[in-house]
Amino acid sequence: MDTNTEDTTINAWKQRFDGATRMVEAVAAGSIRAGEAQLRAAADAQKSIEAARRRVQAATDAQEMWRIQNEWFTTNLQRSFALWNELHHAATETNTSVARWLYDPGSALLPPANVLPEASKTALGLFDDAYRRWRDTTIQFWGASTDLARQVTDETRADANTHRRHQEHTGRKSKQDA
Repeated sequence: MDTNTEDTTINAWKQRFDGATRMVEAVAAGSIRAGEAQLRAAADAQKSIEAARRRVQAATDAQEMWRIQNEWFTTNLQRSFALWNELHHAATETNTSVARWLYDPGSALLPPANVLPEASKTALGLFDDAYRRWRDTTIQFWGASTDLARQVTDETRADANTHRRHQEHTGRKSKQDA
């Protein structure tokens, strides 16, 4: 191999290695961000449980227990969806960074198509298809979980309002009977 060809090969190799390490850094940063979100959510959940236990211990009637349970459930459902939202954003940003390095025509990771052997073209195609399916599934899951959150929140509010009206009606009825 002559010196010029060897230098070109070494430089291309260095660029690809740099691109690969940048992708790994992006994935690691996304994983750290997701882990931090999970730790915050776990700490918040523990505080919420302790506060709910104290409120339950102080409760004096069924209506108050219902209200405490309903508020705790609704608040934690909202926190859960906030966590999923944060995880979704971390995944999206990570995917964007990885895709930038994988698919950018100027990227050192993607050599010109005419120099790729057929097996590499097939491997890149498979990876591209898998990534697209994963992205589409993530988007679909996110949409479904957002719809479910709205539905559960609406149902919880409706149940609480029905329970409150029943308590008010029962309270008026017992006062009239007395």
